This record gives sequence, C-alpha cells and structure tokens, in this order.
Amino acid sequence: MPNVEDRKFLEAQRRPDREGVIMPATDKNLVKLEKLAEEKKSRSEERIQRQKKFKASYETRHEIEDRSPLRTSSSDEEQAEKDSDGKSRRGTRNVIVPELALTYDALGVSCRDTVLLVASTAQSLGVDVGELNINKSTVHRKRAKNRSYVAQNIRQTFQADNVLTLHWDGKIVPDLIGKNRVDRIAVVVTGKTTDKLLGILKIEHGAGLATANVVFEAVESWNLGPNIKALSFDTTSVNSGDELDNIITFATEQLKSFQPRDDFREMLVLIIIFVGGVPPKGIKFMAPGAFNKTRWMSVAIYSLKIWMFQDQFKLTPFEKKGLLRVNYFILKVYAKCWYRAPSAIGAPLNDLELIEDLISFKKIDKNSATVALRKLSNHLWYVSETLVPLSLFDDRVPLEEKKKCVFNLKNSEGLPDPPARLAMFAEECPPLPELFTTNGMKFFEILGISANFLEDDVQNWRNNSEYLSARETVKALRVVNDHAERAVQLLQTYNRKITTKEDDFQDLLQVSSNFKRKIARSKKPKQDSFESLAG
Repeated sequence: MPNVEDRKFLEAQRRPDREGVIMPATDKNLVKLEKLAEEKKSRSEERIQRQKKFKASYETRHEIEDRSPLRTSSSDEEQAEKDSDGKSRRGTRNVIVPELALTYDALGVSCRDTVLLVASTAQSLGVDVGELNINKSTVHRKRAKNRSYVAQNIRQTFQADNVLTLHWDGKIVPDLIGKNRVDRIAVVVTGKTTDKLLGILKIEHGAGLATANVVFEAVESWNLGPNIKALSFDTTSVNSGDELDNIITFATEQLKSFQPRDDFREMLVLIIIFVGGVPPKGIKFMAPGAFNKTRWMSVAIYSLKIWMFQDQFKLTPFEKKGLLRVNYFILKVYAKCWYRAPSAIGAPLNDLELIEDLISFKKIDKNSATVALRKLSNHLWYVSETLVPLSLFDDRVPLEEKKKCVFNLKNSEGLPDPPARLAMFAEECPPLPELFTTNGMKFFEILGISANFLEDDVQNWRNNSEYLSARETVKALRVVNDHAERAVQLLQTYNRKITTKEDDFQDLLQVSSNFKRKIARSKKPKQDSFESLAG
C-alpha cells in the first residue's frame, strides 16, 4: 500500500484490542477450575515420582531362598552373588526375625508394607538400608515359613482340658481367590483353662450335614473327640417401689462384677439412673458411641439416653410411646437375662425366669412379649431333661426345691428318647422340679463327673468334695457362643490378606489367634511375652 498512513490504519483495525471493539468477558470460574486441575495434576505427578524413588531406594532386584524358617544371616546363594572383588551386590543382613514376622502377621501388615516399614525404621535408627536383606519376595517367604513353623508347634504342644465345650459359627465371605463367596465355619473349643481356635474351614454350602462334617473333621484333626462334652452354637408392673429397688440392686451387683466391655457397664449405669437411682460412681453420661447393628445393646443404650434427654429435642407422641416400650422391655426382661447369660450353672433357672418375665410382660406390651416367647421356644435347650441338672449347682435354687429335684431325678421315669428342647407353655411356666427325670443321669455320664453326692443330704453338699469337684467342672462350661463369634471376626480381619493359599491361611489364623491371646493387647508387652510366642 503506497500510503503509509493508510497502511498503519489498516493494521490498527486488524488488532483485536483496537479502539471501539468490545472484548468478551473472561470466565473467571473456568480459569480458576483449570488452574486447580493443573495444580492437582502436578502434585499427583510429584507424589508418584517420590513413591517410585522411595521404593527404588529400598527394594532390591534379586531374591534368594532361605535355609531356615527362623533366623538366618546369609546363604550359599548370597555368597555366590558376590562380585569377583568380594563386594556383595546387595544386603545380606536378615531383619525379619520370628517375633517381627508374628507381629506383622497379627496386625495384618502386607509384605510390601513390611518392606517399607522395616526400611523406614532402619533408616531412622541410623542403619544402612543397603546392608539389609529386605524385598517383597524374601519377606513373603520368610513370613510364610515362620508362620508354618509356629502353627505346627502350636498344634504339637497344645494340651486340652478333659471336659471341653465345642462352639461353632458361620459366615459367608469372599473366597481367597476369585470373585466367589464361600461359607466358612469357625470351630472353637473352650474349657476350664482352654480357649482354642481349631480352624475356620470352608464348606460348599451351609446345610446342617455339611456343617456337621466340617466341625467333626476339625475336632478329629486335633484328636479332641473324647474331650467334647457339650455343644454351643447359634440356632436358628415397672413402677412399683419393690421392683425398682430390685432393678437397682441387680444393676449395682453387676457393676461390681467384671464386665468385658465399656458398653456393658454403661448400660448398667443408665438403667440405675433411668429408674431414679444413683450409680456407685455418681451420675455420669458417656458421649454417644457407635451404633452397632450386631448388638442390640447399642439400641438399648441409645433408647435410654434419648428418653432421659428428651427435653433437649422434640419427640412426637408416637416416638415417645415407642421409646417407652423399648425401655420397659430393657428393664423388665432384657437386662437381667443378658448379664446372666454366660453362667452355665444358672442357665436352666434363667430360662424359666425369662419365660415368667415374658408372660408377665404381656400385661405391658402383649405384642412384644408374644413375639419374644415364640422366638424363645426354639432355644430352650438348658431346661431339657438332659441338661436341667445344671441347676443342682445353682445357689439361687432353694434347698427344699433341690431335694424335690433329686427325688425326681432318681424316681421319675423319663421318655426313651426325650426332646432336645422343652415344649413351650403358653400361659404358665413349669416348676423346676417337674423338669427332672431319670434321663438327667446322662448329664453326669456325658461330663464324666461323679453323681455320688446325690446320695448325701442337700444341706451337706457344700462340704462334699465330689459335689465341689463337679461344680468346678460345670462352672467352667461356656454356654454363650462369643468364642466362635470372635473367631468369625478373626476370619473377617485376615480374609484375602497376606496370603491366598488355604493351608497358609489356616496357619495364619492359628498364629494370629495365639499371638492375640498371649499379648492381649498389652500396651507395654514384656520381653518374655515375645519369646514365648512360638510356643
């Protein structure tokens, strides 16, 4: 263009920021999001690089086979991997000792995490990580061999009581490999000094015969058949002054006894406060805890608290009525039978009192009482003709009533094939002596205890050595299935972790249960506790 001014004008018009042009508004939110995305991507890349660098500095490329499942410092293979100048290509110092391997197994730490933890700990202590023989494959082999060694030692050194109770419970969990779900049965035996997990075995289906076969195999594998004497499994007016005093007295006495969990104690404290009493340590309320659907106690605790704090939030009449129904059931029925449930000696009388309480509770809440009675009718094992002699050792049974029980035990002929459970009574509960027949003598035969004390007067039983010995045996029976349920929890903790081999998985369960029982979650475990872990 010959005219210079015209050329400049044209160039100015072509500029996007020329005068007279309205620029589009910038989307600030979009710019901000793009900036955040870039920063996030940058941080992610930096984190990945740090992880790669960290792992590369501690994991070696070579693997060796160890001679011993326990401590080894070097091997022929390690010596063969040395250069001609005598310098080792990698660390040969073994740090995965038995105590450490057992601890990592019990805590469910994976082999990869074990490598990182050991390396980080060694570095923090000033140890040259290059001298250590640690990598994922080596750690895996050492832990598996040590696990097998300890599990075998546990089986060989196990000594059981002569009288054992067999517990089992089932759980459907993912299989060790694949996407299928399998049914596993936890089998446990308990006795006066015994609490042992036999195994958590896989079955094709949960039918009765399949379960029985698996339980039988577990017992036979430990040679405990002759010791099994009992079985434990899961099957399928409040405002009166005297009654309130009884509730307070019962809860106070239970607080003096050992309670295995804080929520057990908390519910007793709430019951005392609810009926107008004062707990031994004063009126205190704990912060709301977890709401666990597996334990009805959490429902009871929240129900009592909500009622006592109802002025602090709004409740509808329908909600108040429902809370009152639940709380009446807790006070009249649930609390007493729950805290007495672990006693084998008190089981028959507890069942009869529960029936009486539920029949009486119909006056307050007929629907709830009827449903509870119908459910209870499937669980009256301890008042059968064979097991009702447990009550002979119960101090709550009056002496005169025990005399009638002994008379019927000797003279009242029972059925040739008595039912395993008591037939439910609709509106009344049978007296305890009426449940005794000659079939009750099988109880003493099964447990292998002497019945000679029955010839002595009931008043002299407290001084009879045979009665006292029999009472100790019966007292050691575990009639609740918490032991099998804890084994199921152990299954859920370790399933599909650390190992995918069935034999190794069973060893892991043995080692972990043994570890947890000996350490018992001690905050400062003693040195001798670690030294005895393999025993």
